[in-house]
Amino acid sequence: MGSEPDSARRGRRRGRVLLTLGLLLAAVLAAVAVRNALDREPEPVALPEPEPSLPWAEPPQLGLAGSGASDGGGTAAEPEADSPAQALVRTRFDQAIVMLHARRYEFAVAALEQVLEHQPDMPEAHVNMGYARLGAGDVVGAAEHFGRAIDLRPAQANAYYGLAEALEANGDLPAAVGAMRTFIHLTDSQDPFLPRARAALWEWRQRMETGAGPPADG
Repeated sequence: MGSEPDSARRGRRRGRVLLTLGLLLAAVLAAVAVRNALDREPEPVALPEPEPSLPWAEPPQLGLAGSGASDGGGTAAEPEADSPAQALVRTRFDQAIVMLHARRYEFAVAALEQVLEHQPDMPEAHVNMGYARLGAGDVVGAAEHFGRAIDLRPAQANAYYGLAEALEANGDLPAAVGAMRTFIHLTDSQDPFLPRARAALWEWRQRMETGAGPPADG
């Protein structure tokens, strides 16, 4: 066999050189890209706005002497120990709060039913039962418990908020507007639900004025 021509050998060497140069250039470009990526400031990430706590009632003080109680010697009486029934009420009430925050509404309803068996006139229990039933889709039952809480304590602001939501869900916009107005009137100016209440009130009045609901009451 004849020897390979010089031109073919030179062509192969040129090809190897060009391949090596190409690989080196690619490596340099990759290193520059990595360096630029490391030096670049990370893109800011918009964090979601925290939602305010839901307007459920916190556990009331149970089994405690009144603030004006006295032991006869001029000093305030020591808190009394919970009776078994009060201990059960406290436990079930706390469990209901946990279930409401977890949106396990059926469990909250079950716990609050036991609370109301022992404390049928506790406004906080009726408020929370209203929110539990509202979350479970029972708007009529929710409205009844919110109404009962208001009967027991007319200044229970979060009962009016829940009642407004229940009435709106049931299609009674004028009554919902009235309940939400009362909530706005009673609630503190720093209440985290005040902006929501005002937005809902504006929306409901717009719906009534545009014919999406019963006519506005002026």
